[in-house]
Amino acid sequence: MKQPRSTINALAVALATLALSACATVPRSPSEQRLETQSEWFSSSHLQGCLLGAALGGGGCALAGGNTATCVASALAGCGLGLTAAEYMTQKRQQYANQEQFLQSVITDVRQDNQRVSSYVATQQQVVNENLAKLAQLEQDYAQHKISLDEAKKRKAVLRKTQALLEKKLDDLRHVDKQWQDRYAVATDPRIGQEVQTLQQQVNAADQEVRGFTQKLDVSTVSG
Repeated sequence: MKQPRSTINALAVALATLALSACATVPRSPSEQRLETQSEWFSSSHLQGCLLGAALGGGGCALAGGNTATCVASALAGCGLGLTAAEYMTQKRQQYANQEQFLQSVITDVRQDNQRVSSYVATQQQVVNENLAKLAQLEQDYAQHKISLDEAKKRKAVLRKTQALLEKKLDDLRHVDKQWQDRYAVATDPRIGQEVQTLQQQVNAADQEVRGFTQKLDVSTVSG
């Protein structure tokens, strides 16, 4: 039974690490909170939650006397970790009786991701617009000597935190885009390709918007 015990210890460390990281929260505006909620399915914070469940599942497997490698692999499978595009497609094919059913399942997956990305991008646009308005008000207040330089820098620092949040989420979106590009390279059905192209266009639009916000911050009359 030493092997399962070592597995449980390893998973316990993972649990503790994830629990500590989950405590590091930052207050957000209502639109930013909505952004966080909409991005849970693709963000690293969602991955942490999945890993937490995987650790619990792996611990149960180990308690049942399972092999260490098998327990860990089975637990992480639920998170989709380590799955290449080919492995994803292989799993899909094994679930369906014929090629068309398999393709329809993949198309459903990418369409769902497209819908999620579309909702996220709309919320991102709202967040960016709100923060651009805050930046304009900040610069006006500073130019009219309504606030000190220190106060202006503090307010800009809050905007920088929002910028960092947007850039982090954008990196996660790029990962989703790359994931579907790789999957399409395996299953080159034009219906999948059309959805993947739409997803890529949405991610590119999100990228341009975040870049525009970052540029406005960089050239602001208030340093920082």
